Parts: sequence; structure tokens; C-alpha cells
Amino acid sequence: MLANRLHSTKPAAPFTSARPRVAVCQAVAADAKKVHPSPLSTAAPSNYAIIEVGGTQIFVEPGKWYTVNRLKADIGSKIKFGRVLAHKNGDKLNVGTPYLENVNVS
Repeated sequence: MLANRLHSTKPAAPFTSARPRVAVCQAVAADAKKVHPSPLSTAAPSNYAIIEVGGTQIFVEPGKWYTVNRLKADIGSKIKFGRVLAHKNGDKLNVGTPYLENVNVS
């Protein structure tokens, strides 16, 4: 009798869910497809420097704040960095071998 129950000839009832279907707003779906631009596709700023501090190289720009490791200084103080690997001012780019001489970034 168990075999008869397993091999029933009746078609199975379709699966129904008690939860209503959720419609996705087309505006939200369009926003989800936005891709952030690559840093390589945007133009570099006109003034910047690449410095070495705490064993790492950092790309710095004027007027921005940076957090670095292994640096004994008070928060908010101005510091002069002498290990400048590269410096760009307008259209002029200077690259050191390995550091630029007589150039400091503060």
C-alpha cells in the first residue's frame, strides 16, 4: 500500500506561496547599475606630491588631512617631510632618484 502512495497517478498541485510577489522599482534598479569611475580614468590634480613616511608611500594633496603610522606628532600640527619621491606643480613634474633634493612637503 505504501508503494501505491508513492507512485500516485494524480498530478501534483502547483506550489503556491502565501507571500505576495515584490515588484522592484525601475528607478532603484537603474541606480543599482551605476558604476563608480576608476581612479585611473579621472584626471590627477594639478598640485600633488608622493612622499615616504612610516615605511609607506603616500599620495598627498594640499589642504587635505592624512593619517600615518609611526609618526610622533601632535594631532593638527604641521610637519615637514623631506623624503619626497615626486612633486607636481601645474604642468611641471619632478621625479627623484630616489628622493628629490632640496624639496620639502609640509
